[in-house]
Parts: sequence; structure tokens; C-alpha cells
Amino acid sequence: MNDYKKYYAEKTTEELVEIVESDSSYELEVIKFCLELLKSRNITDEELKDLSAEVLHQRFFRYFSEGKYLTREIINIDSHFHEEEEVKEIFRDTQSYYIHNINSLTKDLGF
Repeated sequence: MNDYKKYYAEKTTEELVEIVESDSSYELEVIKFCLELLKSRNITDEELKDLSAEVLHQRFFRYFSEGKYLTREIINIDSHFHEEEEVKEIFRDTQSYYIHNINSLTKDLGF
């Protein structure tokens, strides 16, 4: 636990949320430690949800832009800060944003 404190205590709130919302990239003990750090910082649930929504938005956008999303199904990601329906809504918003950007870019190319 001491090693965790040395490394993770200096992380920003945004970085801690990104770790907590990671897609199994971290050990469970690290996730739990980061959640405790977030609690100790007295951040409101609403602020955590906002930060988490941005992290999920960025992850979904990477899926789309890197070609990892090859289906029409909604990608379901577990979240520590959002209910399943909220995650789906973030997915749909990101998908719409991505499609709008692609359409805007390709419009000038004549596609």
C-alpha cells in the first residue's frame, strides 16, 4: 500500500478518475486505492461523474477513430460513477459527435 501512496497520491483528480474508469488496465487493489484517494479529496459525486463522463467520451472516441468499433451494438463499459444507462448515453453522444465530425470532413472531399 505504501508503494501505491508514493506513486498515486501525486496524481491529479482527473488522472485518478481515468485510472478508476480504465478498462481493466489496473489491478483491483490500485482501483480501490485510487477510489479512497478520491474520497479523501472531498470531491462531489457530480464532479466525479462529470470527470468520468469525459474519460468515457475520450475512450469511446478512440474506439471509433482507431477503427476498433466494428459493430452497430453499443459498447458496454462498466463505470464506478455511472449507471449502465448513463454509460450508454455517453456512448450514443460520442458516436453522434464522431459521425458528425466524419461527415464534416468527408463532405469537402466529395464523399
